[in-house]
Amino acid sequence: MAGVLDQTLTRKISNMEVKEPEKARALKEDALFYVRQKRQDLLTQLSVVVQGYLSLDLIRKNNLELIKGVERATTTTVSALRTAVIAALALGNQKLVLDQITALNTTTGNIIESTSQMLRQQTLEVANQAANATVSIEKLQAAFNNIYATIDTIDTFKLAALDSMRKTIDSLSAEVARAQKYVERSRSAELAQARANGLVSTELTLPTSGQGA
Repeated sequence: MAGVLDQTLTRKISNMEVKEPEKARALKEDALFYVRQKRQDLLTQLSVVVQGYLSLDLIRKNNLELIKGVERATTTTVSALRTAVIAALALGNQKLVLDQITALNTTTGNIIESTSQMLRQQTLEVANQAANATVSIEKLQAAFNNIYATIDTIDTFKLAALDSMRKTIDSLSAEVARAQKYVERSRSAELAQARANGLVSTELTLPTSGQGA
């Protein structure tokens, strides 16, 4: 309607400008100006409304896509994520098992190698030990020599001791015989004193020299 009014006034003013220019000017200022102002406002409002409609329509369509995205996320995406997580855990466990198997194989190989080396070395040592005497022959010979020397020393000492012992016995026998005289003299003095005191009988006799040690 505003467009029809604008066109009608424009055409009428065009017809009047030749014959009635003042009237045409008055229509422009008092009628056509406000018609076009109103028409501009209506078109502006309409543009705003149309733009809002289009924007809201885009938002609605975007919401529909979001809904579809959420549905995909709750079905396909979540399922894919679950599968990916399970696969990652399985692969992690496989890697852990592989590392443990590798470490076990390495350790086993090292033990087998070290055991074989020890077996080789100790077998040679056992063979040498079996071939050799338990005790060194040189040590045994030295021990026997020391024993023989000790026996000879004891025999020599005994032989030498016999002569020394004989001399000692002779010397001690002479000293005992010599001391026996002093003992008899001392004993005689004691008996004489005892008789004088009447303590012993006259039948007591002194021991003979043959009764000594």
